[in-house]
Amino acid sequence: MVKKKQNKQDWGLAGVGKRSEAYAGGRAGGHSVGRVGKHSAGRGRGVNTVVIRGVIVGVIVLAIVAVVVAVVGRFLLNDEKIAKDKLETYAREYYEGYVYENLINGAMGQDEINEVMSKYEVRGFAPVKMRQLLLYDGQERMAESEVLLKHCDENLTEVKYYPEEPFKKKSYRMEFQYDCDF
Repeated sequence: MVKKKQNKQDWGLAGVGKRSEAYAGGRAGGHSVGRVGKHSAGRGRGVNTVVIRGVIVGVIVLAIVAVVVAVVGRFLLNDEKIAKDKLETYAREYYEGYVYENLINGAMGQDEINEVMSKYEVRGFAPVKMRQLLLYDGQERMAESEVLLKHCDENLTEVKYYPEEPFKKKSYRMEFQYDCDF
C-alpha cells in the first residue's frame, strides 16, 4: 500500500509555511541570527524556569524552617518553663548564698554542721515564699521576673528545702508548691 503524501492544502493550512518562513527570516527553526529576546538561541524558558523553581524551593525551605522554629520555640520557651526555671534558679541561689551560709555562719566544723542539718533532713526548713526569693538581695530580681509575677502569686508560691548528707552547700533537695495560672 502506497501512502499518499498529504500537502498543506488538505489540512486547511495553505500558506502557513510561507508565513512562518517570513516571520523566521527565512531560517528553519524560527529564529533569526540578529534577533534578541526571550526566544533567542541558547536562552529562553530554561533560565526562567530554573529561577522560578529556585524561588519555589527557597520559599518551601523557609516555610519549613519557620514551622520548626515555631514548634521548638513554643516547646522550649513557653511561660511555664521560663517561670519554673527562674524560680528554681532563685531558690538555689537563696539556699546556697543565704540559708546555708547564715546557718553555718562560717564558724562551724563539719560535725556541728551534720548535727544541725540532720534535724531538718526529714522535716525540712520552713517554706520560703516566692516574694522572699525575689527580694532577698535587692530589687533587681523583681525587675527581671515579670513572667513569674505575671503568672504566679508571690505570697502563695513557695519552696521548701531539705538538706541531705553530706550536708554540703549543694547537697539538698527542693519541693515547690506553685500557685500559678499554668
